Amino acid sequence: MARAASRTSPSHSTPPRSCRSWKGQLRNTGRPSLPWRRGARRSGISSSSRRRGRRPAVEAQRSQPAHSFSEIPMHPISRGRCHALLLAFAIPSLARAEELALPSGFAPPRLIERVEARYPDEARRAGLSGTVLLQLVVDVDGSVREAQVARGAGHGFDEAALEAARKLRFEPARQGGAPISVQLNYEIHFLLTPELPTLHDVARPAGSAPEEAGKQKSSRGPFEVTVEGERPFTAASARVVRDRDFLLRPRITPEDILRVVPGLVLAQHQGGGKADQLFLRGFDADHGTDVSVNLDGIPVNMPSHTHGQGFADLHFLIPEAIERIEVVKGPYDAQYGDFDTAGAVNLVTRDVFDRSQLTVQGGVFPTALAAHDVEGGPPRGTSWRALGIAAPAMEKVHPWFAAEVSGAQGPFLHGERLQRYNLFASSSFELSPRAQLSVLGLAYASSWIGSGQIPSRLIEQGFLDRYGAIDPSEGGDTQRQQLIVSLRARPDDSSSFTAAGSVLRYGLTLFNDFSFQAKDPVNGDEIEQDDQRTSIFANLKYERRDLGFLNSTLGVQLRSDDVTASLFKVHKRARLARCLEIENPCVSTNDRQTDAAAYLQADLRPLAWLRLVLGLRHDLFEFDVRSLKPGFGLDAEHPDPLPPAVQRSITSPKASLVLTPLPQLDLYFNYGQGFHSNDARSAVETGGSGALPRAIGYEIGARTRLLDERLDLAAALWRLDLASELVWSGDQGGTSPSDPTRRQGIDLEGRYRILPWLFADLDVSLANAQYRQDFGNGHAVALAPPRIITGGLTARHPSGVSASLRVRHIGPRPASQLEASSPLDPANPAGPRVPPCTPALDANDPVQSRCFLVADGYTIFDAVLGYTTPRWSLFLIAENLTNSAYREAQFGNVSQVIAPPDGRTVSSKGAPWTPEGHAVQDIHYTPGNPFGAQLAATLYF
Repeated sequence: MARAASRTSPSHSTPPRSCRSWKGQLRNTGRPSLPWRRGARRSGISSSSRRRGRRPAVEAQRSQPAHSFSEIPMHPISRGRCHALLLAFAIPSLARAEELALPSGFAPPRLIERVEARYPDEARRAGLSGTVLLQLVVDVDGSVREAQVARGAGHGFDEAALEAARKLRFEPARQGGAPISVQLNYEIHFLLTPELPTLHDVARPAGSAPEEAGKQKSSRGPFEVTVEGERPFTAASARVVRDRDFLLRPRITPEDILRVVPGLVLAQHQGGGKADQLFLRGFDADHGTDVSVNLDGIPVNMPSHTHGQGFADLHFLIPEAIERIEVVKGPYDAQYGDFDTAGAVNLVTRDVFDRSQLTVQGGVFPTALAAHDVEGGPPRGTSWRALGIAAPAMEKVHPWFAAEVSGAQGPFLHGERLQRYNLFASSSFELSPRAQLSVLGLAYASSWIGSGQIPSRLIEQGFLDRYGAIDPSEGGDTQRQQLIVSLRARPDDSSSFTAAGSVLRYGLTLFNDFSFQAKDPVNGDEIEQDDQRTSIFANLKYERRDLGFLNSTLGVQLRSDDVTASLFKVHKRARLARCLEIENPCVSTNDRQTDAAAYLQADLRPLAWLRLVLGLRHDLFEFDVRSLKPGFGLDAEHPDPLPPAVQRSITSPKASLVLTPLPQLDLYFNYGQGFHSNDARSAVETGGSGALPRAIGYEIGARTRLLDERLDLAAALWRLDLASELVWSGDQGGTSPSDPTRRQGIDLEGRYRILPWLFADLDVSLANAQYRQDFGNGHAVALAPPRIITGGLTARHPSGVSASLRVRHIGPRPASQLEASSPLDPANPAGPRVPPCTPALDANDPVQSRCFLVADGYTIFDAVLGYTTPRWSLFLIAENLTNSAYREAQFGNVSQVIAPPDGRTVSSKGAPWTPEGHAVQDIHYTPGNPFGAQLAATLYF
């Protein structure tokens, strides 16, 4: 209740009607009833629990105290209006309208500079959270004159809270226009992130206008703040993408989201509707064969996909809907199963948006802008995007909706004609003080034309433009609808329970032409790959902390995929009667694959400097494949009916040891086993043999924090043995299992906060990938990148100006198993070396086909310049600053071109066209974008 220390009660004044803009319900007593502030529930503290909590008090003082007040709600963004109402955090349970009394002419203090408290190392390593209540005296100049602990939490929390509070800056309180000192309560909650760690900087809402660098805006209000600290890492290479790494870079496409992951490079792959090529830790993981990709813990990778095992298309994402990215390199985390060999990535969506927004964006490739689509379509070199996000404020339900429409022609002679539609709808419900239900629904549709993977020899000869096409009918269309429901509950203070489920309906029709006229000189070699599936996933997880030093996790997962996968022979997207020697379709199957898994993980901290994490996971698979072709044979090579369903299981132990000899230094020792499944059709054909090839990973690393934690350095030495490599097959238009491989390398990571508003980062990944045994076809793992470098410099000045300069580099790599050092004759290792592949060599000749290919590396620079205010932002994004002509996605395969490419009978060098008389082994690639610029404008409301 409001109290008056003077002998007379303060007078009341009714606030102006403009105060209703922040949705307070004002009465004639000037007492607001405010809605639940949605952003507060990230802390895990519900509205009901707050009703039982301590209420903040504020006392207005002169040299002799005149009045003291309590329970005066304060909106976190006062913008200089309605100050008499805005004085505590805006949560309705903290005050009742009947109890509010304000003195006439009093304006409360307004927090203008918040400094984030540092999470104490002692508490972080022990896995502890805590709340500290402080009493502050804010002086007439807005500085904190006094700070003392009213209710402490120990374990270093009190000292960290006091250190941060003394650096706060306020706009001073005023009485009758004159500044006065006041006493107020300030509460700081220290919480560890629920899964993996963030590094002190919490990922702020993607849809909100950024605050000043180094200062955190809290949605809980200016007198209550939450500090999310990092859970201790289990490996030097594991991390959650930081706030400054994630939000200070352009996020126009889903590719931009994953590019913040250290050591991960993506390659656009034949059009903007097809999954990107992923490179991580010496893997060319194609579309996801050895990288587990997840959305809110739900797998995105698709087993037994028609275009390749583990296909993970992320174009259904709206970038602004992603809050953070959790990264685990190597098979060391028990919660990840299939495809977690090189590593796992989990994209976590937003629970809430602080505000709504509208974004419009347009882009051009200047070098292509003047020309038109050769088929008479819209101008080349253009792109556009429109995004709307609505975040209505409600009492116990916290919904948001996002809709995105985008299109692009790209720089290609045959315009890409990309059309993409995305819709996200999310809502969270506070079921009780200890339970929360979340629902996320999404829908996606896209269609495009792809210029394909063009042979490098024709560009070099002048018969084909690098942005041209041999078969301009490539491309496709895709759609997906998905519903994700999750329940999070805390039965007591030492345990938590999570249940999540997902239902997915997905479809893809993809047209590719990899070899042109090598197999069918009349109709060409174009194929249609069709994938229609329903996928169900469920996850139950129980976590418990016992005795303060043991955290245990027990989880159960179930996934079921019902897939109809078909391969057709087509000509300009029209299905033919026959697929070479057999009737169309070439292959058509109904694949039913089920994966049931259970895992247990124990995290022990017996000493402050010692941590041991032990995990065990067991997966049981069932593969059931039925051919839909007459006779029930799989294809021309397997005409007999398929054998019955097979079951296979795999157990994956994991162990991590973390030593902390110094507060600033952590040492990591990791061992883990993982796996990737092979295609269900391959598993059934072989009777289950090799269906779940095992991966064994080892890692030693260190992480240190120096210069008052402004400098963060990490290094990891690692090795990964894989029982069977999944390799690209141009004939199948997908992946197929191969021989055992070994990869080993080093990851280096650095983050440096040069100034409060200036940051630098650098990630270097070096790897060597080889087959364990040379069977005469070479040791090299085709397309495995030996060197990946990403880094940049990012500035975000308090004035609202922001800028960044980014670089990404991938080194040259073999595109065939044979290298320049391989012998021409396997029986004579000391004899002549294999030559480079040239158009003169016949790929069908066993001797001439022994040649090597190299995929060129590239280095690309991108830049961003922006200006942000609380109401709007404007960003200019420049891609490929040096206009480098680089090859983005590359493959080594066989092709033959008989008809003049793009109708050219004479090359740009004046040579007449001559049909190729034999198949040629060559580099085929998708060209990277030339220099491009995009302008994005956003309005916040």
